[in-house]
Amino acid sequence: MDVVRAELTEELAQASRALRRGNRSDRRIHDIRKRLKNCRALLRMLRKSLGEDAYRRENARLRDAARPLTPVRNAGAGA
Repeated sequence: MDVVRAELTEELAQASRALRRGNRSDRRIHDIRKRLKNCRALLRMLRKSLGEDAYRRENARLRDAARPLTPVRNAGAGA
């Protein structure tokens, strides 16, 4: 589980760094969304050790963090 936690920490750090950069290119938005999806997958792997309440809380935070990026992605895709 320590390896999964370390990977989750690194993915979150990289997503955070990408968000802080000024460039909001389609590629950058795609990368951030992909990283946040990966974080949610890693979190699912930790679900049992975290407990249900902590899992649901953190999963919602990650989901809500990615949500504002959806319109940006859709605009870039011409949707």
